[in-house]
Amino acid sequence: MELVPLFFVTFIIVLAVNLFLDKMIMNREMTRPVFLKNLLICFLISLVLLNVFYLQSLMS
Repeated sequence: MELVPLFFVTFIIVLAVNLFLDKMIMNREMTRPVFLKNLLICFLISLVLLNVFYLQSLMS
């Protein structure tokens, strides 16, 4: 399994969900610091999910 495409797909999905929740539920303005913080959070969540997928593929 290729990890780079999986990372980008996971990152895009997590970013879309994060931005949707931030805008609709938190009702915050999308300023630059908020967007950069969201990008960092999505990057970290995507890395964790990628590690989970990778470890799962190693165990099977």
